[in-house]
Amino acid sequence: MLRGYLSALTNRNIALLALSSMLLSVSGAFFTWMLPIAVAKLGSAIYLGVAYTAAYAVSAPLSLVSGVLADSYGRKPLMVLSASIVAATYGLVLLHTSATTLSVAVVALTVSSALSAPVASSLVAESVEAPLRGYAFTLTNFVSSVSLAVGSFTLRVLAGRGLREVALITLTLSSLSLSLRLLLRETLATEHRGAGVHVASGVRSFFKSFGKIAELWSLGLPYVYLSVMAVLGAASSTLYSVYMPVYFNLELGLPEGDVGLVYTIASLASLAVLLVGSLVSALGALRSLQVALLFMALPTVSLSLLPRGSLVAVLALVSVSTLASALSQVSGSTLVSDLTSQSIRGTVFGSLALVSLIASIAAPPLGVAVLSLSRRLIPALTGGLLALSLAVSVLLKRSVMVREVSKSLPKGSG
Repeated sequence: MLRGYLSALTNRNIALLALSSMLLSVSGAFFTWMLPIAVAKLGSAIYLGVAYTAAYAVSAPLSLVSGVLADSYGRKPLMVLSASIVAATYGLVLLHTSATTLSVAVVALTVSSALSAPVASSLVAESVEAPLRGYAFTLTNFVSSVSLAVGSFTLRVLAGRGLREVALITLTLSSLSLSLRLLLRETLATEHRGAGVHVASGVRSFFKSFGKIAELWSLGLPYVYLSVMAVLGAASSTLYSVYMPVYFNLELGLPEGDVGLVYTIASLASLAVLLVGSLVSALGALRSLQVALLFMALPTVSLSLLPRGSLVAVLALVSVSTLASALSQVSGSTLVSDLTSQSIRGTVFGSLALVSLIASIAAPPLGVAVLSLSRRLIPALTGGLLALSLAVSVLLKRSVMVREVSKSLPKGSG
């Protein structure tokens, strides 16, 4: 196990991505739990729902565009663009902090994530050999988890000192992350290099790139099931990220400092993600994903049953689901990488991100409707969607097995 992690970490791209993820995750803690609370207090639950709905609506098509362009023009340019948007956003919040600015920040940070997620997964998968992919994805997730814990703890300390001080720290860290991404090595031999390409030719090449979308149908039923799981996972993830901090604060009566402590401890608990690389290798990506979904669904549903002030129980349940979420990210990325070829990998990741973001558009208004009935329904609904995703994974497993059997049969056999 240790040899696998060392082999992955000595790769230049993996090391740079790990460091870049570390810096962005420390600053990203603001986006994880402090920003939703700030928006809700400056506006309302409806205001919060509108802000995140707009963010996902803008980001949805960009995720597919990002993956398609990365398959034609390379991974590095999109990674640099994403980090640039983050730095510019925190600079805007530093210059002028208001409800409008925070709403713009929600949109911009979501756009940045939509641009980078499918590209980062492709970059990690292509920087190492196939047997090391699980370790490489685990390392980047591990560093993010550690850094998110540090960021949550820092924000917990700074929560009472104002958003401008937080913005100054996040701007500095995101600028450093941008400088690291400039040092990345491209992993795809692109056909559109050179500054002297004629403008008309460049435009034709741009639109020709989208022909890769048609190749998605070659993946068959496994791709359909992956898409359904992406929709269910995105809806639950959005409900969790947008409304659970509000649920902890307003329904369970936990002050902001305790909410920050919950996310800090949960991130520290996910340090056990180091075991994920070997677990994915031992169980396989699909089975690991199923284990992750089970241990995300059960603790999340259990949160709906807690009495007010249950800080210790919240800490325990959120820690378990956070660790399972880390396993889900690693096993899911590994599974998609294993099922796709390099020529359309970015497009596949981008298309899955697209359907995820479309589902995320509907999640905030759904959350507002659920909150109007009962805040207790938020964790119950979130866990229920994860349970449905687990059920779909059983169908995915069957379809993958059928495809593997078909490939092993001689051509022309019955």
